[in-house]
Amino acid sequence: MTSTSRPRAARWAGAVLAAALVAGPVAAAAATPASAASVSTSDVAAKPGTKGSKPDKGSKGNKGDKGSKAKGNKTAQLQRKIDKLARKIERFTTGRSVRGLSDEQAATVAANGADDLAYLEELTAALESAETHADRKAVMKDLRGVKPSNYRLAINTLRFGARLQAVIDDLAEQTADDPELGADVAEAQTQLDDATAAALAVHATSPRSDLRAVRAQLNAAVRTVKAVREALAEEPVEEPAP
Repeated sequence: MTSTSRPRAARWAGAVLAAALVAGPVAAAAATPASAASVSTSDVAAKPGTKGSKPDKGSKGNKGDKGSKAKGNKTAQLQRKIDKLARKIERFTTGRSVRGLSDEQAATVAANGADDLAYLEELTAALESAETHADRKAVMKDLRGVKPSNYRLAINTLRFGARLQAVIDDLAEQTADDPELGADVAEAQTQLDDATAAALAVHATSPRSDLRAVRAQLNAAVRTVKAVREALAEEPVEEPAP
């Protein structure tokens, strides 16, 4: 080997050594992802309270409990309505409400009220034994048909009828010698008797048709009485002999 080839060999060896030094860190860096990928996710312990984990909030309650509570609330609401209707019926059929009626009429109205109170007791029993929504709905429907204000119409009719009876009695005396007008007075009496009987049959559960019948019969008696009074007013008055 010549002297000129030695420097070349030295330079070549230096280049190889430098390349090895540079390639070492690169190879180590390339090996790092492979070693990290070999780590299993099961080796990483989950930290409590992290965003990914949700704390146990506990059960929200049984839907059956909510249903039972709703059922109890509805039952209590209907029972309060029954109690309110019972108080109104008792107030409308006794005490001051029946003032101005005869003893017989007042007793009849009170008996009708007692019948309605017994009916409300039956609805209370039905409500207590109700197990389904349909059962409670049936009780609610029956309660809608209970109207204590019906007694107000009945009692007002009886009071007005007492005053109208006094007018009819007076007309009967005035028309005693007039068969035609006397017949009209008798008709007015029949109409008033029918209105009175219908009023005494009114209950809190009476349909509207019964209430309309009471009004119609009383109005008929009033019209007949008015016609008789007008006829009497038109009769000529005999002048005394000179």
